[in-house]
Amino acid sequence: MRKKIVGILVFTLLISAAALPVVGTIKANSTSIEKSNTSSTSLQNLINLNPTADSFIEERNPYTNYGTLDTLYVVDKDGSWTDRSFLQFDVSSIPFSVAIKDAQLCLYYYDYDDDGSPYEIGVYRVINSWKEREINWFEMQSGTFWSNPGGGGDFDPTLIDSVFLGPPSTPHYVYWNITGLVKGWVKGYFSNYGVVVKFVLEQNGNPMKLKMFRSNDWENPSERPYLKIEYTKSKNKEINPPFIQFLQNFLINHPNIFPILQKIIQRSGLQ
Repeated sequence: MRKKIVGILVFTLLISAAALPVVGTIKANSTSIEKSNTSSTSLQNLINLNPTADSFIEERNPYTNYGTLDTLYVVDKDGSWTDRSFLQFDVSSIPFSVAIKDAQLCLYYYDYDDDGSPYEIGVYRVINSWKEREINWFEMQSGTFWSNPGGGGDFDPTLIDSVFLGPPSTPHYVYWNITGLVKGWVKGYFSNYGVVVKFVLEQNGNPMKLKMFRSNDWENPSERPYLKIEYTKSKNKEINPPFIQFLQNFLINHPNIFPILQKIIQRSGLQ
């Protein structure tokens, strides 16, 4: 009986490890989603989610909150003028059991104020809580300061995806592939504090760079930010016991668990 229990535990942890998503730096070249043929055992789903919160923070006005403006700025200008935009999405409506096939962050790019060269804008995972109507260059929420001004230390510096933007010939949507991150949110591997969008190279305005996107407060709903998620759901009833998610989170927070498991296996006579 003990061997069976230990075997189940080891198997579950190994499956959990194999299921962990890769957030990494793999970039998507395509800005469109092609729907694949659905099999007899799965159902294809597509959902668009507007942000539950979005704002930008500005170095030159460090205590000002911009949570009600209809524009999101990304700026690197004049040595003391850096802007970074934050967005958060509620993915709780997506079942834990689904397979996330594709997830795109979609921002409507409508204007710029620089030399027109294509500059790289990246997306990064935020790792601490912030509030739309309170966030500024110094604070993530009123009375709670960022680890470093501008959110430094409170977003993962690992680049998730990036695009190069020159002047828009016509206003249009721009897409970043954040599939691995959305998988992590849905499966509970990462706490969902949203993303920050900023220039990959912030060089104190040399050269000057400024791009403008519509926020969720923009009057035209067809130009607001959204998260586009494509996922597959099995037709068969799936069971996702809470202890599976617990073990997955435990495995993330305790990467040295495998030597311990090996000792358990040896002592249990499974080897």
